[in-house]
Amino acid sequence: MRMYGYIRVSTKGQATEGYGLDIQKTAILSYCETKGYRLIGTYIDAGVSGVMKDDEDDLSKRPGWTKMLSDLKSDKDGIDGVVVLDTDRLWRNGDSSTYVRRQFRKYGVEIFSIHQEDYKVLNLTTDRKLHQGLSDLLAEWDRDKVVNRLEDGRDKAMELHKIRPAGRLPFGYKRTHDRKSVEIEPGKAELIQMIFELASEDRTLREISEALRSHGMAVYTDEHNKTKSLDAKSISRILHNDYYIGIVTWGGKKIAGSHPAMIPVELWKSLNKDRTDIDSILCT
Repeated sequence: MRMYGYIRVSTKGQATEGYGLDIQKTAILSYCETKGYRLIGTYIDAGVSGVMKDDEDDLSKRPGWTKMLSDLKSDKDGIDGVVVLDTDRLWRNGDSSTYVRRQFRKYGVEIFSIHQEDYKVLNLTTDRKLHQGLSDLLAEWDRDKVVNRLEDGRDKAMELHKIRPAGRLPFGYKRTHDRKSVEIEPGKAELIQMIFELASEDRTLREISEALRSHGMAVYTDEHNKTKSLDAKSISRILHNDYYIGIVTWGGKKIAGSHPAMIPVELWKSLNKDRTDIDSILCT
């Protein structure tokens, strides 16, 4: 029998599931050799999220899957089946499962799952369809639990982040002596407030920079004692930085931080009208 191999890996998957690229390759090669199958080609999707919610399992964003499906459709290699380590390499939720199985049946190609020897999509009895449907539902339920655990862990990490700030701080802030929290630097705070006030007067970035220069305030020393200049680009970053109103970014999510805000929220919002999420963030 002639086979394709399909591999999907992700950063999370490799770390938490043990489904790394080499592991899957070796398993598929060994399986085909043991069964006497001929492995014609292997398709790989790397960096595709291993733990996704239902609306994120977009198969069209998997180039390896898309190419394999195209080759199956053309029947250029006369393929009998596709070998995977586990069916969750092919799909992550019920909708995707239904679509994938439909495509395999359409082209008369069987699924050979190393971890699920009895899994099939062709010539199924009614009882077998029921059994596999229930198995897929249980697998999806288990993955949902993993997603929820990851989200809970991320939320706890966010809370920790409020206590222990990490990374480079925006201009005007410094770490406390014990480095467990953040405080405002008085001298620099007035400068930041001046920038926002000038911007609220409809001054351009260049005009603000020139105003600072005329007052001898366009150059400063950062927390690493490096000399920096407040040019138009730097001023733009300051005006759009929501850290100044008490917001931090952690795990790709905006949350209310524990550090003191330096700029009134309404002033910041008046200069960043596209940010309609501020009130909801600060109220959580």
